[in-house]
Amino acid sequence: AFCFENYWPPYPTGESEVSLDKLRVDLLSDVKMRNNREVVRIKMEKTFAYRRYEVVRDTPMIQDFQARWPALFEVDGVCA
Repeated sequence: AFCFENYWPPYPTGESEVSLDKLRVDLLSDVKMRNNREVVRIKMEKTFAYRRYEVVRDTPMIQDFQARWPALFEVDGVCA
């Protein structure tokens, strides 16, 4: 049996899948704001484990993943 748990880190303390998905939804509007890089960076760092879990568990198509996590595909996200 293959154990997926080796492929994703734990969620940040006090966070759950529900709270991290709320942050993801907030990020969709944060990405569109000007001069908001620091807020986006902090939220992206906080949601790393949630994104990783999505990739391993759901194996989404690139366009679907990009629609859910647009900040990851911006220059700052790619460089991070």
